[in-house]
Amino acid sequence: MIATAHPVLPARWSSFVDPILGAIEAKHSPIALLGLAGSAKSLVLSALAISLPDKHRSMVILAPTEESAEDLCADLVFFHKLFGASADRIRFFPEWGQLPYASGPPPAEVIGARMSVLDRLPTDQGSLLVTSVPAFLQRLLPQHALREATLTLSAGSTIERTEFITRLLRLGYRRVSAVEAPGEFAVRGGIIDLFSSGQAAPHRIEFLGDTVETLRPFDPSTQKSTGRASELRVLPARELLREGAHAADPLEPDAEWRAPATYPTMDTLLDYFPKPPLLVADEPLELRQRAEAFLSEVATVYAERDNSAGPLSPPSELFLPLTELMEAGGARSVITLDAILSAEDQPSKASAVFRFETRRPQAIGIGVKGRPFTETIPHLEALRSIGPVTIVARSRGQVDRLCSLFQEYDLPAEPLRGTSITAVGARAPYALVEGEISGGLIKLTGTWEPTLPPLAVITEDELFAKGTRHKSPTTSKGAVFLKSVEELKVGDYVVHVQ
Repeated sequence: MIATAHPVLPARWSSFVDPILGAIEAKHSPIALLGLAGSAKSLVLSALAISLPDKHRSMVILAPTEESAEDLCADLVFFHKLFGASADRIRFFPEWGQLPYASGPPPAEVIGARMSVLDRLPTDQGSLLVTSVPAFLQRLLPQHALREATLTLSAGSTIERTEFITRLLRLGYRRVSAVEAPGEFAVRGGIIDLFSSGQAAPHRIEFLGDTVETLRPFDPSTQKSTGRASELRVLPARELLREGAHAADPLEPDAEWRAPATYPTMDTLLDYFPKPPLLVADEPLELRQRAEAFLSEVATVYAERDNSAGPLSPPSELFLPLTELMEAGGARSVITLDAILSAEDQPSKASAVFRFETRRPQAIGIGVKGRPFTETIPHLEALRSIGPVTIVARSRGQVDRLCSLFQEYDLPAEPLRGTSITAVGARAPYALVEGEISGGLIKLTGTWEPTLPPLAVITEDELFAKGTRHKSPTTSKGAVFLKSVEELKVGDYVVHVQ
C-alpha cells in the first residue's frame, strides 16, 4: 500500500479519537484510556498520532518490559501502514540487555540502535518512540557529547587518516583483522573497513591521500562490495566518550557504569526531544512495579559489587525514579493505557477518562482448535457483512497461499495494495496483508462514539488456531566471535578443547 507522511483519516474513522485530541489540546493530564487490550492499544495510538493537529509533536510510549515494548512497536508499524501512513518515524529505544553492573560492555548492535535513535531525536519531528522501563530510567551521555563525537563521511570529503583512526578508537571501535560485527574497523593501506554502529552493513572507505574517494557497503561474510553509498554516518560504538590525552585508549569493559564520573551532568531520554513529547504509560501499575523491582535489583547488585577493578557509580547517579520522570515538564500530557482498571488506578485520579470495549477473534469462535475451516467461514462472513476484514500473514508467499485457499471456498480475497483500510467498506473482499502484529481484534468501540466503523483484524495463526505467534529467532545480543587470536586480550576467557 502507498504510505504518506501525513495522511488524513476519514471523519467517520477519526471521530472516535477527536475527544481524546480535545483533552490533549486542553492540556488535561493524566488522560486515562480504559479497556484497551492487545493490539487495540496501538490501533488507537496510531489513529491519535496521525490525527494530532501538531504534526511536529512527538510521542513517547513506555512499556513495562522489553518484550511488551517490542510488541507495541511492531503493532504501531502495522497499523500505521494499514492506515496508509509512513512508519519511518516510529522508533524503538532498547535497553542494554545485560545485568546491572555487568563486567562486560553492552552488545555493540544494541548501542548502535540506541545511538541511532539519540542521534535523530533532537531534529525529529512527530516521532513515535517506544521504550521499556529500564531504558527510560537510565541517564544518558549528554547531547553535546554525542553531537560533537559523531561525523558524516561522504565521497570527496577530507579527513586525515591517522586522525580518523584515532577518532574511531575514541568512539569505542575495536581494530580487528577482518570486519564482521558492528563496532569494528580494519585498516589495509589506503582502505578502512568500518562497521559503524547503527548501520545494517559495514562500509569500505577508500582514501586517496586524505580524501574519501569512495564509500562501498559490503557483505561481511564474503567481504565483497554490494554497491556504492553517498555518505556514511559514524556513531559511537560505546556509550562513554573520553577527552584528553588518553581518549583513544581502550575503554574498560564496564566503563559505561562509570559514566557519571566522566560527565558533570547527564541527560535523560526526554531531554533529547526538541520539545516536550506526549508521554503514554502502558499499564501504569505494571510500570511502577517493574520500576521498583528494577531499581531494587540495581541497588542489591551495587551493594554486593566487587570494587577490585575500581569504584562504580552508585544507582542514584545512573538511574532516575519513574515518578520524577513522569512528572517532569508541566507542559507535557500523560496518557495512561489500562486493559483492566486496577484498584490503585481509579478514574478519579485522571483529568479525562475514555472507556473502550475490545473483543478478540476467539470471542466469537474464530481460532478454535480442532474446528475445520468450513465452520469458521460463517463467522468471517458475518464480520465482512458489516465492515472490512484484514487477514495478516507473515510473508508474501503466505499471502498468495491464503488467496488460493479463500478462492477454493469461493470467498473473495485480495492483497491490500495502494489503499488504506479506511477506504474499504462492508462486503469488500477480504484484505490480505503481509506483516507482524501481536494479535487480532474484531471489535473496538468507545462508549462516547457508538458509530465507529467496524474493523476486524485476524492473524493467520488465529484463523487456523496455531496458538501464539512466534517471533523469528534472532542472534544473541552477545554473540560476537573472534576472527583471529590477535584479537585476544589479557583477561579474556578461553576454552581449550582436546
